[in-house]
Amino acid sequence: MKSKILFTIGLCLVFLMPSINFLTACSVKTSTYAITIESVTGGMATVSTNETNSHAAPGSTVTISIAIPNQSYEGQTNHRFKSITVTGTHGDAIPSTQVSAGQSYTFKMPDEAVDVAVALELDSLAVYLQDGHSGTPILVKTYSQAEMEAMATPQTQYYTGLDEVAPVQGKGTGVLLSTLIANLKQYNSSVEFVPNSTLVVSAADGYSMSFEYDYLLGSGAPRYYYPDLTSTSSSMADAVRIEPMFMINSYQARNLTRAQLDTKNVDTVNSYLFCFGLNSFEVTNQNDTVNQFAKWVDKINIILPGAAN
Repeated sequence: MKSKILFTIGLCLVFLMPSINFLTACSVKTSTYAITIESVTGGMATVSTNETNSHAAPGSTVTISIAIPNQSYEGQTNHRFKSITVTGTHGDAIPSTQVSAGQSYTFKMPDEAVDVAVALELDSLAVYLQDGHSGTPILVKTYSQAEMEAMATPQTQYYTGLDEVAPVQGKGTGVLLSTLIANLKQYNSSVEFVPNSTLVVSAADGYSMSFEYDYLLGSGAPRYYYPDLTSTSSSMADAVRIEPMFMINSYQARNLTRAQLDTKNVDTVNSYLFCFGLNSFEVTNQNDTVNQFAKWVDKINIILPGAAN
């Protein structure tokens, strides 16, 4: 007995049969798949989707929204969007489309679950050179995070500071001031940090601090990391001489011994963090130095000892 297709409803075919009112043959696909938002790398951000319960039907358009906190009171400054990656369960990359740069992206939901990964990076770090305090700052180089990481010391660096409460111990990986100066020379051979020079470090939250060469690198008062210095121990034994540095990844807290510090994981929230060690005079007199550690550095100006000084 022959049948005739009468009409379709969705993916249902409705057949007209003799002596029978109608007969349907359905193949309706109603599956939805999970959208998993992975942990953000390189900083902090809130990543969300417009889909209810983070599930979407194949073929639907999924919107991913990204909110990056960049105010000091939110615990992060000087970070920006780097990339978004959407990957299917079977490992295939799912193309995404930019709606608003760094804030909103869409993709077509495939016939499988997906993982969404968002990465941040530090904003650029601009370095200027100035001839004397009355001179005009001239841009020498703007560094990306990748360029800074390429200059970073492979070994973990340690430092000690003092605040109004107790000794502060820190560690991390970053770029030594001497390494940065050496790298800058290939862009401007006049770059140097010598006696009577000034280093002005500015941060994205408006903080700015000036450092004289003698204060940071003076031979009469070298700076050290003191691994056993805590509020209950004034020991300066086993001191390691260190120089100023720009931390990319770091961790610091009060009253930590070297063994305790080594159990802590570094983070990137305060990058770039300009920090340095203590000299014996500061330890003896309990001078507060941590208030000079600049967080979220985005500009450096090296002022040479010009004729106007």
